[in-house]
Amino acid sequence: MATVVTTLTCLIGGGCVSAEEPDQVGTWVALYNESGEELCPATASYIDSYLEQVFLLFGEVPPRGVFVRYYWVDHSYTGFARASGGGTRIEAGSPAYEHELVHAFQQNAWPQSPAFLREGLAELAGNSIILQDAGSYRPTGEQLDEALSGPPESVDYAVAWLVVSQLILEHGVSGLRDFWFELGPSSSMAEVRQTYTRLFGGSLDELVQPFPVTIGGEQVPFDRGVCRVEFCTGEPLAWESERIRGMGVSGCDDVDAVSPSLSQGPQFPWKDYVVEGVEPVVAEAAPGVYVEVEQCGVLLCDHYTVRDEGLAQPPPETWEQQGRYRVRVATDSDELAPGTEPTFELIPGA
Repeated sequence: MATVVTTLTCLIGGGCVSAEEPDQVGTWVALYNESGEELCPATASYIDSYLEQVFLLFGEVPPRGVFVRYYWVDHSYTGFARASGGGTRIEAGSPAYEHELVHAFQQNAWPQSPAFLREGLAELAGNSIILQDAGSYRPTGEQLDEALSGPPESVDYAVAWLVVSQLILEHGVSGLRDFWFELGPSSSMAEVRQTYTRLFGGSLDELVQPFPVTIGGEQVPFDRGVCRVEFCTGEPLAWESERIRGMGVSGCDDVDAVSPSLSQGPQFPWKDYVVEGVEPVVAEAAPGVYVEVEQCGVLLCDHYTVRDEGLAQPPPETWEQQGRYRVRVATDSDELAPGTEPTFELIPGA
């Protein structure tokens, strides 16, 4: 007869609950692999790093000790996060589903708020690829109220993502925080609108409406769009004679490897690096090594936010890591020739 090993997992403020022994334990996460897939060694470490960056961005301090129980389940399942035992329980079909990790931040640092704020922020900060094309739907008035009303399953995620994106662009993280803390989970849209006007002036509709842009001396309407943020997770890489030579992971058994996602994100074992200063571009990589470079620590939007002939900058207190780049390196070990190291080389961009 098989023996199931159990332990008492103690969550902050909620005592201890009996659970199967986690497969990996980090600073803030206990990770359980129920997917039937191989769990790479650095997956919990990546979740810790991601949580740290989310708390840092929003000016909060993580709780002490493990506060997230993360269950990696069948990949056909998207995921959910719910408050449990003084912390958060996540079940997701990906080994590190960032959208749900943002919900863990919300549940352990900020009070409950309307669902559209919770889901909009989870899309913006959660690196979601589910809604990469958020569409062009820009409702106002009663249609906007309908899109943002009710529980998560009733909210239009794309519209919520747009509203939160533009709220941060216009008023900064501090403005989002003030708005969030003034509302509750059952606040009506009338209360939401009144609170927005009281805090910021104007109307909530302005966050989804085009704004006038001066181009060539003429004013033209410019559509607003959704934004996202890539977090600066990973080891630092330094320039040497205008080149960076780095090493990816050889496979899932590599000590630095993070588990691939079967539904989103890298499809092979991967690790992150951070490069400062000049934006790097890929000069070469070994066969089977895939390198992705993203600017991190700044707001990235799917549109050019042009104002008065120039690119608008987010409020300076919001993004303090400009000039930093996350280099994500994934390795398909089946394509990597025997005896070949998973190397790559970066050079400065134009």
